[in-house]
Formats: sequence, structure tokens, C-alpha cells
Amino acid sequence: MTLSASKSVLSVVNLSRSAGLFAIAAMVATPLFGRGGAERRWLAYAVVCGFFVAAVSAHWLVSRWRSIFAASVVMIASLAVEVVGSRTGVPFGEYDYGSVLQPTLFGVPVLVAVAWAMITLVVHGMLANSSRSSFGRVVIGALAITAWDVFLDPQMVGEGYWTWSQPGPAFRGIPLVNYGGWFTTAVVMLALTQVPIAISPVTATIASSKKNTKPMVESTVNTR
Repeated sequence: MTLSASKSVLSVVNLSRSAGLFAIAAMVATPLFGRGGAERRWLAYAVVCGFFVAAVSAHWLVSRWRSIFAASVVMIASLAVEVVGSRTGVPFGEYDYGSVLQPTLFGVPVLVAVAWAMITLVVHGMLANSSRSSFGRVVIGALAITAWDVFLDPQMVGEGYWTWSQPGPAFRGIPLVNYGGWFTTAVVMLALTQVPIAISPVTATIASSKKNTKPMVESTVNTR
């Protein structure tokens, strides 16, 4: 790897890490503000967008432009699912997005589509070192994403981002049918990423690129 290429890789690594730390800082700051306020709403944008940039950047090291393509496909597909879901109740149950999260597209907040792409790429990366088959990774990943929503959904309802009107059994105010919808949708989203994003050890690639860059930089400095 040339020095310029190594520096380019290291820049992407730093971008991914910085974006992730930015998102974590926004998460830590969230409880400092009152529920339902504008500050927490902007922090929600920061968390989702920060982790989105971190995930896409990490996958870029392995898959380059295919990582952006995969993120775009998931955003479009998830937006379509959310449009159908908010209008028909399938597959999540009956719910409604208010006017808090802006902008919207076809009545669905754009941030929701970004969040779907973010969590899909994050989970995809988490399973990069798994020796399981693609089917196994998709199922385990979908379970992980659904588990994330068990925590997420009550928080978002509490912020007023969406409301539920679905009758039937519920957990913490969230209809159980919603989790079935999340699992099904997550399976589809993860399946869509299996081809465009190569399954490679992303974390190992980051560590290796940083390790290989340092000697090259030091060598260049010492020869000047």
C-alpha cells in the first residue's frame, strides 16, 4: 500500500471513529434535557447520523462504493416499508408519525430511513467475523435489531415521535405485533446487504490499516 493510500485509509478510520464518538457523546447528553424538548430532538438526529456515518465509513474500508449503495438500498426499502406500515398497519401494527420529526417523505420522517440503514450496517459489521452462513447471520442480525427496538420504541413514543393505536397484547405500551414486523423487516434489510457489502472482518481491516500506515509515515519522516 502506498503512503497516500495508507493516509487515505487512516482518514476514513478516523472519520468512522470520530463520528461514532460524536454519536456516543450525543447519547450521553440526551438525559440532560427535558423529554419532548427540541434539544433532545436534535440530539436524536446527532445520534442516528453520527452512527450512520461511522457505519458507512467502516464498511467503506472493505466495500468502497458498495457500502454507500447498500446504505441507499436499505434507506429506500425501509422507507417503502414504513410508508406501507403507517398507512395499512402491516407489518408493524397501527401507528402514526406526528409532525415532530422533520423532514418527511410520503409521511415518513427521513430520519427513520437513515436509522434503518444505520442499524442494519452496524449489525452487518458486528457479524463480519462470524463463521456462520449468510442465512445464520441474517437471522441472528434480525434478532439483534429487534432486541434494539424493544428498548428504542418506548423511548421514541415517550418523545412523541410516533403514537400507537394497535389493539391487542403489548409490552411497555408497544404492541407485540410490532416486534414481529421489526424482525421480518430486519431480515429483508440484512438480506439486501449480503451481496453489495462483502462479509469481511471490518474491525481487523481498521486495525491492520492503522498498523501498516504508522511505519510508512515514520519512514517518510525519518528520510527527510
